[in-house]
Amino acid sequence: MSKDKPILWYSDGMHVLSGFGKVTRNVVLRLANLGWKIICYNRELLYGHAYLGNVLNLASAGEGTEALLIPMYCKFFNIEYMITLYDCWAMKWIDKVLEQTPKLKWFAYEPIECPLDESMEQKVKPLEKATKIIAMSQFGFRELLKLFPEDKLAYIPHGVDTKLYRILPDEERRKARESFGFSEHHVVFGFIGVNWGDRKGIPELMKAFSIFIEENPDARKEVYLLMWTNEAPAEGKSYGIFQLAKKYGITSNVKVPEWQPPQLFYMENDMVTVYNVIDCKVTCSRGEGFGLPTLEA
Repeated sequence: MSKDKPILWYSDGMHVLSGFGKVTRNVVLRLANLGWKIICYNRELLYGHAYLGNVLNLASAGEGTEALLIPMYCKFFNIEYMITLYDCWAMKWIDKVLEQTPKLKWFAYEPIECPLDESMEQKVKPLEKATKIIAMSQFGFRELLKLFPEDKLAYIPHGVDTKLYRILPDEERRKARESFGFSEHHVVFGFIGVNWGDRKGIPELMKAFSIFIEENPDARKEVYLLMWTNEAPAEGKSYGIFQLAKKYGITSNVKVPEWQPPQLFYMENDMVTVYNVIDCKVTCSRGEGFGLPTLEA
């Protein structure tokens, strides 16, 4: 692979405050600073190309256009390499793209969230066409070994910027907790994650917290659960945080970001404050491709 050849990166946009977005921002900008020619296919950029940092971001024109646009972009920009940071089973377009661009080498940076048993073989079948499969966790690497030869695999774990994610000085931390309405005597459990589907186990987490409060009634005035996620329910897609809190009798002990949805109003710097506000990060996730919040915490 030559630095003279552009690389197409497919994932969430680097401006998006999601796990994929954060990794895209950190990896892509660093590769660009090292002299690699990176071009991002930005899933959230619908119309008009844009430069973010010194990286060209191509418009996607919405979901379902990849099979049409990616081959065209590859031909126009003379792209021979593509890295995808996304679930392969969700990329319904990958076969058509590879058929139209036979010289394209596909590097799949793949999140593996569960054991690759017989029920999962069909979902990861598209990876057979990848030039290289990159696992982001040791668990993912071990699971991929069940189905693919070792020379087809690589292991590159995620990381975080430790200059950004750090323990704040005591006075800054005290003021941060006060801004959330917490005193030094309060104990704050914190969940950080997206409220979408069942994978994050949000009802189970809130039920577990309610059991803790029930079994420790003296803690009701001192212990809180900060749910750093989108609060409003979407039928069949996400949960109403305060509906669950009311159901489990913990409404007065649950807090959410003031501005909703948080991904529209808060920046990554704000997450440093959030991590310094909570005393214990909690999750009931049913599976994680990596689990960046745990590392950030």
